[in-house]
Amino acid sequence: QPVALADMCQKTKIVVYHNTCPICGRENDDAIEIPESLTEFMPGGNTKNLCDSCYEQKQQFEEFERQKRRREDFLQKADIPEDFLTWDKDKGDNQLARKVLDNADKSLFVCGRNAACKTRATAFNLKLQITKESRRCKFIRWSDLALGYARTCRMSSENSKGYIDEFLSYDVLLIDDIGKRRITETAGEMLYDMIDLVYSGAKKTKIWITSNKTLADFADAFENLDLGDAVVSRLDR
Repeated sequence: QPVALADMCQKTKIVVYHNTCPICGRENDDAIEIPESLTEFMPGGNTKNLCDSCYEQKQQFEEFERQKRRREDFLQKADIPEDFLTWDKDKGDNQLARKVLDNADKSLFVCGRNAACKTRATAFNLKLQITKESRRCKFIRWSDLALGYARTCRMSSENSKGYIDEFLSYDVLLIDDIGKRRITETAGEMLYDMIDLVYSGAKKTKIWITSNKTLADFADAFENLDLGDAVVSRLDR
């Protein structure tokens, strides 16, 4: 619609609004130019506007609360066992936990004998990735991961890629305790595909693996030794 010339030339007036910040009580006057015909804006009586300082603090607090709720949601969905959400320096391997922390931005293969606190050191650091870095993380036992994949494949082989992609949507994926039992060919193929997608750069997830086997012995845990060698070659790189 064409704008009427009278509207373009409309006269204006200056209205002074007196404001008192409801938080700190600071007073200030704002001079605003409005069309002269506008009558619903009346000077004075405005107590809803915060001063610049209180407004900025309010924004910072609200953002802090949003991030806090976000981290709490991430932590709940990470499925980290409750026993590993706190650190006991007398119960855990402090040196190992520090090594994991220093290399938390990488994919990790953490190996050692049983009761070497591998899971505790990695799981607690996984929690720190959530609470300190606001990263989406997931803890899962290898047996549960492999069983879930086998069930998915039995239902529909087309869903196998979606199963892998779901776990590789996290920033950090901790696969706990691989190697206690023989790794079936199906599970081995899944593990190779996951590691290869990360190795190739197709996925940005950092994979943390704990195992009671050293990397040199890891291939022996696979039913298909050729597949085991392929997985180890990816891990070694």
